[in-house]
Formats: sequence, structure tokens, C-alpha cells
Amino acid sequence: MSPSTAKRWLKEAGIEQRAEVKRGPEPMQCPISADELGRRYAATTVRELAESLGVSPSMAKRWLKEAGIDKRPGGGPGPRKSGGPRRRKQCPISAEELRRRYAVQSIKTLATSLGASRRKVREWLAEGAVVVAPRGRVGGKEGIDMASLIARYEGGEGLVSLSRAFGRDAGTLGRWLRDAGVKMRGRGRPKAAGRTGIRPGVME
Repeated sequence: MSPSTAKRWLKEAGIEQRAEVKRGPEPMQCPISADELGRRYAATTVRELAESLGVSPSMAKRWLKEAGIDKRPGGGPGPRKSGGPRRRKQCPISAEELRRRYAVQSIKTLATSLGASRRKVREWLAEGAVVVAPRGRVGGKEGIDMASLIARYEGGEGLVSLSRAFGRDAGTLGRWLRDAGVKMRGRGRPKAAGRTGIRPGVME
């Protein structure tokens, strides 16, 4: 029997029909307990919580509301669990090793090798009583044998080679040499000792 026939018979019998109530699908229930939901939400965001439960963020929000869990402003992770103040990141190498590396490396290079920010590296240097060079320049003249530097440069060695040997950048070494009154060579390779400038095969 079809629904339309049943309705006709009810009408013929003078029975008033009730208004039909359309029932939607049953709302999806949270697969974890309210306590577990609150515990997870305390350590993550709504979006991450939703992804872990395989639902949309709006569904996760509804479950939080039904469980009586207040949504945090901004949706970020909740406050850290009690356990004392946040521990400061410690330098992974000794103060002496940090001082040694800083003598030949820049702040940026140190930060990259140590997996820290340049600000943090400066803090570690300050804690080790190391004076940071202005504008991140590597070290100073401490430990540099200027007499040897001058002799090697005047002997024909280039600034690039000297920067590797002395652990300072070429520009800094060039400035020190000029300050010391050394006559600087032009750019290019130095002439080899004893070179006459005569092309091979050309007779004098």
C-alpha cells in the first residue's frame, strides 16, 4: 500500500493527519570522552584537533561546546603545563670553543652551525665575556702577528690567501695593512718573482 492510499483512507475516516516532522541524519558523536577531548585541546589547536579526529574544525568546535570546554581566543595551544619557568636554550659548545670559533667566523655563520638565532649567539658570547665586533665583523687584531702579515703581503701573497691563513676577511686585512702604511697592490694576481714580461718565443 502506498502512502498516498493510507492518507486517503485516513481522510475518508475523518482522522486529522499530523504534520510530518522531517528527521535529518543523526548528529555525529565525538569518538573520545569529554576528558580526553579537553586533554588533547589543551595541547593543540582546534584545526589540529579536528585533523586528529578526522572531522572538520566546525565539528570539533561543536564537540568542545557540547563538552562544556571553552574555546581559547585565537585558537592557539593552551598554556604550558605547570613545571617551572621555561628553560633557556643552552649553548651546545663550551665557552672556550665558542670564543675560538668566533675568532674566525661571523655571527651569522655561528648561528647557522649552532642552530640558533644571531641574537642568541650574541647572548652566549656576552655570557662568555667575549666582546662582539661591530656590525658582525669577525674578531679584531688580537692574536694577529702584524709583522708576519706585512711581510707575507709584501712578499707577494694575496689578501684572499692571507684571509684564510689569519682567519680574518680580506677587506679587514687590507684596511689593517693600509693603516700600517703598506703600499697596496692593485687588483689581480701578483707578479711572480723574476718575471721579465717577455712573451715566450720572442727573442730579445
